Amino acid sequence: MNMMLKVDILYIQEIEQSYLSKIKKLFYLLAMQSSTTLNISQLSIDCGISHSTVINSLKIFARCMSYKYALQTRMWFSEEI
Repeated sequence: MNMMLKVDILYIQEIEQSYLSKIKKLFYLLAMQSSTTLNISQLSIDCGISHSTVINSLKIFARCMSYKYALQTRMWFSEEI
């Protein structure tokens, strides 16, 4: 997770290093969520970041996860051939 945050999110998406701890806290809070409905406003308050930063972080994280899934699927299919 740290490597993905530092390389994929901070470097590739050109996000400042100062947001790293806040983004880590956001991902921690997401992992601890028991409900399926996210309260973006509460997440932004808890992390100390803006509403739009929470949404952008979620979009970036979703792209990273879908790319990782695509790579795993590709590797799985290539092993079957």
